[in-house]
Amino acid sequence: MDMNSSAFVKSGGHMDTKPTYRGTPSILIVSNEPATAPVWGYMVRERKLHAVIETVLQNATRRCEEERPALTILDLQLPHAKLLDLCIQARMACVNPILLFLPSYDENLIVDCYDTGIDDCLVKPVSPAVFYVKVRSWLRYSKQSPVTAMADLQVGNFYLDPELGVLVKKDDDKAIRLTDLEFRLLHLLMSQPDHVFDANAIVNQVWGLYGEQDATLIKHVVFRLRRKLGDDPNNPRWIQTWHGKGYSFRSQ
Repeated sequence: MDMNSSAFVKSGGHMDTKPTYRGTPSILIVSNEPATAPVWGYMVRERKLHAVIETVLQNATRRCEEERPALTILDLQLPHAKLLDLCIQARMACVNPILLFLPSYDENLIVDCYDTGIDDCLVKPVSPAVFYVKVRSWLRYSKQSPVTAMADLQVGNFYLDPELGVLVKKDDDKAIRLTDLEFRLLHLLMSQPDHVFDANAIVNQVWGLYGEQDATLIKHVVFRLRRKLGDDPNNPRWIQTWHGKGYSFRSQ
């Protein structure tokens, strides 16, 4: 396999393999395996897809939020607890499928990883043929339509602009940049002002996950939204928490 270094642009712990065509799906590869991470990127690029490789694990969550990938691949050598924690953080930041590569077969670890919200686990070594099939399959099952396809919304002085991915405060024309998850959650709440959305329903609609889910998924995004709105977390005005019930957005 020709691993010409010119195929990669390295900056700040990540490498972006340039997309061959505009509008191709973006695949985020988070890996602390320096020998194999560029190989996955090369293989993705060979299929005319856009690969972004992140080798600094502390940046993984931020990269998920910034890149809004159609698929995230985790290839990690970490202790059990740290791996599960990173899987949880990735699920909090990503709405679309997450594929995890494990260095060896461990049934308990595999079960625990699926419990964090990972969509699929593969035990290495993984052949190129299986890799391509898995990537193609999970791209078909990307759960979410683009934010840009959503309807614009206005509630009181707040206007959600899906084309720009921002929330505009009409009273001062301030545009607040939102991450993919922040936009999706706020869009859901603003779609029915004052309606209390059940926590499980929110996870189902925003993350595309089903069944009993950890409410922490929502809490982290709500915390970030309140901070961006300038809402007092101890006495929030706009995003309301209804303990034991769910969340709502105030109409006024």
